Amino acid sequence: MILGLDVSDRLGLVTLELPGGRLLSRVSEVPREHTAFLQRVLAGLREEAGRPWSDLARVAVTVGPGSFTGLRVGLATAKGLAFGRDVEVAPLASLALPVLALPAAPGPTLACRRARGQEVWAALFAPGADRPEWEDLLDAAGLAVHAAAAAAAGARLVGTPPPGTFPAEAPLAVLPEPGPAEQLAALARLARLARGALRGEAVDALQPRYLLRPATSRPAGGRAR
Repeated sequence: MILGLDVSDRLGLVTLELPGGRLLSRVSEVPREHTAFLQRVLAGLREEAGRPWSDLARVAVTVGPGSFTGLRVGLATAKGLAFGRDVEVAPLASLALPVLALPAAPGPTLACRRARGQEVWAALFAPGADRPEWEDLLDAAGLAVHAAAAAAAGARLVGTPPPGTFPAEAPLAVLPEPGPAEQLAALARLARLARGALRGEAVDALQPRYLLRPATSRPAGGRAR
């Protein structure tokens, strides 16, 4: 069996591919309640599959960019299922899901996810790629620079950038993120491909990439974020 997990954003996505290709999938009904969602859904999927977790061959999990809580829950779940079972874990780029859920295009795709204020986590994907050529947390000015270069290369953009980010002389086709059904299909596909799958100590060393950079200092009289 191959399990795919994405709880990096508001909604949780889970896919379970059984031997023979049958695919079971679930989407969370309550945004950001990832712990309860995974506990409930994984128990239900195992029962529906009629197989124990010892039949797992692989767990694929998104490792960012994403929310602090969601990424920690997703990684902890993947590591827990892999621990002691010799199951490989495949780390996935979160922004690959909306990119690969879009219809194929001849040019690159610039994906973005709003972080805080005018900050955006952006990543550029070559056609058909599931790993970004680059990704970074950018302010509006930085995103505008990258957007202009992407537009010159014939790229499209998926996501919700801050208003007024892009220069008029370098317009980009801006597409909304595909819906859960399309992203579930992309998650199942990525879980099956399993590029860069890890085992053992390498799984323990996996670290998430948070949508917001953690605060490194606490202002006088303030509270840590």
